[in-house]
Amino acid sequence: MAIYRFKCSIEEYDDLFRFVEVKSGSTFASFRDIILQSFGFDNHLDCSFFMSDDKWRMNDEITSGKKTLKGKPSENIAADSKLSKFIFDPHQKILMIYDYSKEWVFRLEMVNISPNAKDGVTYPFIFKSVGIAPKQYQTIGVPNAKAEEEDEFEFIKNQILVADEGDVDEDGFKETNEDGEEEESDDDAAGDDIVADDDL
Repeated sequence: MAIYRFKCSIEEYDDLFRFVEVKSGSTFASFRDIILQSFGFDNHLDCSFFMSDDKWRMNDEITSGKKTLKGKPSENIAADSKLSKFIFDPHQKILMIYDYSKEWVFRLEMVNISPNAKDGVTYPFIFKSVGIAPKQYQTIGVPNAKAEEEDEFEFIKNQILVADEGDVDEDGFKETNEDGEEEESDDDAAGDDIVADDDL
């Protein structure tokens, strides 16, 4: 059985691609799984393959479910459709659209056909990986560490009770004398001179 090698890339991501190898008798479902695995994506969502020409124009559609990308009944189901039935060009191009809500677009281009499988290799097979793949899902609600630090500082600052501005230095600290003791304000000093009526 022949072995197809495909160069796989994600649209709009330069310098990022994978080479995967599959048997010609493999189904499109198996092909989908190895592509997604090579990029670190899960395989739980809808997917459509489109046989394409040199200009990436979409022709026959093979779907992972019972409906096409446009919601029509599918004539070609990925789990039942073999690659060899749809590939006639040694440089065949295929578009794969994964996750109909996000529409990740993968470009798949055949770059080599080997007449026989290699000894010791289990197919499908990730032949080569180049570049770091994007995250499939955007992380939402991750705390902003810097914002948290600023909020905590603001909270602590608001909890510090200071006297009037005359009691603090230009950096916001209470003034102290050489011994590290708080200096008395003029009001405090005047208070020491006040004698209670009972003492008179």
